[in-house]
Amino acid sequence: MFRFRKFNRLSILAALTVLLMSYSNAFGYGLIGAWWYDTDIPVHYSINDAGYSQADIFTPVQASFDTWANVTCSSLNFAYDGTTSYANAPNYDNTNLIMWVESGWGFGSGTIGVTGFMYDTSTGQMLDADIVFNGVDYTWANSGESGKMDIQNIATHEIGHFCGLDDLYNTTDAEKTMYGYAQLGETKKRSLHSDDEAGLVSIYPIGGGGGGGGGGGGGSDDHGDSSASATPVTIGAQMTGDLETNGDIDFFSFEAVAGGSYTIETSLSTLPDSYIALYDTDGVTQITFDDDSGFGYASKITWTCATPGTYYVAVNGFLATDTGTYSLLISCDGICTAVDDHGDDSASATAVTAGAPVDGIIGATDDIDFFSFSAEVNGIYTIQTSLGTSTDTQINLYDTDGLTILASDDDSGVGSGSKIVWTCSVAGTYYVDVDGDIGSYTLSIDRVIDDYGDDAANATGLPVDSTLVGSIDIDDDVDFFSFAADEGGQYTITTALNTLTDSEIYLYDTDGVTQLAYDNDSAEGLASSILWTCPAAGTYYIAVAAYSEWASYTGSYIVSVALIVDDFGDDPASAASVGDTSQTSGSIDLPMDEDWFSLAATAGASYSIEVTLSTLSGSYLYLFDTDGVTQLDSDGSSGTNGTLLTWLCPATGTYYIKVTGASSATGTYSLSVSVTPADDGGGNDDGGGSGGDNSGDNSGDNSGDNSGDVNGGDGDLGATGGDYTTGDDKAGSDGNNGGCFIANASYTDDDLGLNRSVIDIISSISSIFFLTN
Repeated sequence: MFRFRKFNRLSILAALTVLLMSYSNAFGYGLIGAWWYDTDIPVHYSINDAGYSQADIFTPVQASFDTWANVTCSSLNFAYDGTTSYANAPNYDNTNLIMWVESGWGFGSGTIGVTGFMYDTSTGQMLDADIVFNGVDYTWANSGESGKMDIQNIATHEIGHFCGLDDLYNTTDAEKTMYGYAQLGETKKRSLHSDDEAGLVSIYPIGGGGGGGGGGGGGSDDHGDSSASATPVTIGAQMTGDLETNGDIDFFSFEAVAGGSYTIETSLSTLPDSYIALYDTDGVTQITFDDDSGFGYASKITWTCATPGTYYVAVNGFLATDTGTYSLLISCDGICTAVDDHGDDSASATAVTAGAPVDGIIGATDDIDFFSFSAEVNGIYTIQTSLGTSTDTQINLYDTDGLTILASDDDSGVGSGSKIVWTCSVAGTYYVDVDGDIGSYTLSIDRVIDDYGDDAANATGLPVDSTLVGSIDIDDDVDFFSFAADEGGQYTITTALNTLTDSEIYLYDTDGVTQLAYDNDSAEGLASSILWTCPAAGTYYIAVAAYSEWASYTGSYIVSVALIVDDFGDDPASAASVGDTSQTSGSIDLPMDEDWFSLAATAGASYSIEVTLSTLSGSYLYLFDTDGVTQLDSDGSSGTNGTLLTWLCPATGTYYIKVTGASSATGTYSLSVSVTPADDGGGNDDGGGSGGDNSGDNSGDNSGDNSGDVNGGDGDLGATGGDYTTGDDKAGSDGNNGGCFIANASYTDDDLGLNRSVIDIISSISSIFFLTN
């Protein structure tokens, strides 16, 4: 099984805050219990640098890998496969990926880096490792720059996890690379401490290839060097061992029962001094340790078990150079045999009532707990376990004879819990057994009441412009609804999520079978939405389910059907008239909805046309000529919070305005039109020279108060006038155009919302932890 997934996080040390954690390491280093096999060496990795620009990341990351590869007496090395655009990390896909996350960091602001890996719990073989760095909360550098996180410093620590080493949190380990805290500007983790190197060598000794941590390196080790390769020990039976090489560790496992008092002790033969540590059922968490409580320099631990399970003992020399033979004895006083709380067969099954959970304990590796329950014909039942101290369960459902297996499951429940959904065909008494890893669990048997039918024949009516609350009650549950639709009507069919994590909806034709439309995530969050135009009046059907990739998800939702009524026409022929000084409220009802308006405009008058947003998140504004086809101008951003066009009418007539949503947005807005009457060319015309005409198609007397852009000054352009007859730069000082004119050119400017016939504006747009974690 590849069930166990572990994250190692490196987090920033809060200034002036140092708390000692109750963690002690007997060997000067910690092991995860997983390692790369020799067949996996060199271990390949790739770097994703997409969008990362704060510092050069390739050199320091490769230097960090080289630091570990260059450890004397270690067989581990790496192969760099170059850059990749692949960005699925941390994930367990047999791609070893290094990358920075610069948005959506999900591990907390105090976490600097995360190493995620997967390994085979039965063999300890590492299968995949990914390293992600926090580019959201930290700025990175590769020179130990103050105020920034040093790439090589943090990468060297995280690669230690990549190799199979665990975090250290005792302040006595503060100078080691695997110390679990770091600070801004810190670089000391770039260089390995001797204990960091010793940890690597214990896993990958020369001659042992990958997996030295689990097999003793090269086949001469009598007991494995990690909990994954521990030697089972029988309570009361003496086990001999030999620490053959410097830094050798021997791991053993034993079964303990709740309430049992255990003595774990060594007797020394040629080994001069022993050191033992007791580890919890995960094989990683140290419970206690001892050096010299036994006879002479032997070791001894007395411990009472609170939770039944498989525990681990590690034996090593007090000094890394201590080698030699010894014996290990684990004995028990008091309660040494697990009490069987439930019978081991259907004849001794414990009766369970549907809806009333019952607790159980797997007290030994061969323990099986049997239960019986009464089921009704056509009843739908969910049978599942919730894990307590047991790390994994399996369940079997038996027929009324207590022998015939009807269904089985291992990991369909939460975590490694088990779950069966079953429909009873014949009323009677049925049986369930539970087995798995030693520890506690809770068994629940519940009858499920389905709120809505599972096909069109049993659909529930859903009136248009109404909602219903529903629930996906069991695995693969589908809820059907029917509604009456009119020909040509536009409808939105939408879900809103309550406790259901992810929905999908289907629209079926009047036969209840032919699928017309489908959606997964078009509504808010992971909810669903379909926009549909009815081709013919009739009764249609909707099916709501959990998203197919999460078919085991259950929970509640809201489903609705609404008829969309368009407030304004979608073309010039159906345009609504707006005055030259008016404000009109509108709504973009659909993602592709267009609202058209007509405007009677007067030659020479200047018009300001603006969209102000209400619930609409963004808009586009278009102006069309009197034919309703030729586009004169458009804008997508220059309004205060919407769009704006300023336009000088060239000839009296009826023009057209179109409003749409930006990026398929829908919602409400207001359209306002204001007019400035035509100027007669008199004393305050803001344009032209001090008294002359600009040669062009429409020569105007530009005798304004302020000298125009052609001759300098700080005036704006006046009327559009004719084309300038030269392309030379003019000497503007404070005028809008800064003196840069282009001869005989015309264009539309969406940013300014101005129609300019001859002037172009040229611009340049130049895991270390917070202790709260």
